[in-house]
Formats: sequence, C-alpha cells, structure tokens
Amino acid sequence: MIVKTVKTPCIGICSTALGDDVCRGCKRYAHEVVDWNSYNHQQKAAIETRLVQLLTNVIQEKIQITDSKLLQWQIDQQPVMVPTHRNLYCQAHALLKAGASQIRDLSAFGLALTGAFQHVPLKTVCQQIDDEFYTLSVAHYQRYFQQFA
Repeated sequence: MIVKTVKTPCIGICSTALGDDVCRGCKRYAHEVVDWNSYNHQQKAAIETRLVQLLTNVIQEKIQITDSKLLQWQIDQQPVMVPTHRNLYCQAHALLKAGASQIRDLSAFGLALTGAFQHVPLKTVCQQIDDEFYTLSVAHYQRYFQQFA
C-alpha cells in the first residue's frame, strides 16, 4: 500500500517565531509548526483536513465556482503556485491571492462573488478570506488547546 505524503502547509510567512500561537501564514498552531517533521501521516493529514475545511467554509461564503473546468484550465495556465493537493476552492484562493489586483473578470476564471460580496473589490475579498481563516484558526486553537497551556 502506497501512502501519499502530506505536504507541509507552510507558505514561508511564519509568525509563530514571533510568539503567535497560530501562524498568520499557514494557520497551523505553534506546536504543529515545531513538531511537523515528527508527526506521522495520520497526524499531518488531520491538520491538513482541518485547514482545508476551515478555509473552504470561508471561501464558499464569498466566492462561487461557476465553471470548474474553466477554473482548472486557468489554474493550469497561470504562473502561480497553487496547492494542487487541496480542493478546487483552496486552489482558487491561492490563484486569487496572487492575482487579485490584476483580475478584472472573475467569470473568465469560472468564478463569481456571492451576494453581499459582488461589489467588493477582489483584493479586499481575498484579505477578508485570509483574516476570517486566521480568526477561525485562533478560535479553534483557543477552544481546544489554550485551556491546556
């Protein structure tokens, strides 16, 4: 049986070294960043699942995939590193973060802003996604880990 390795969520912007309990870059907890290389596959997969679920929930409130084939084609065409091991919403988020200031027509990427976000600048939506993802990660940490610190 072949077990795929779980890629590190690190994006090279670590704030845990500055004392944050939750990394502002990858949203892992400080102890997860420190202990990552000692974790087994199941432990890494559990962390990855939590990160993907939280991020996907935040993205889906603001962005809708209208054409997954077009989105996938655009992801393949762009010179942007996307987490291809994650779901299409997470890949779209990485693409949008990299190009939010240059993308004029989301429909050309198979995407649309939802409801209240339709008239919000894309760069602002991307920042709101990242901020909310961080807030949820901190809340999760406080609920399940801070009480034991």
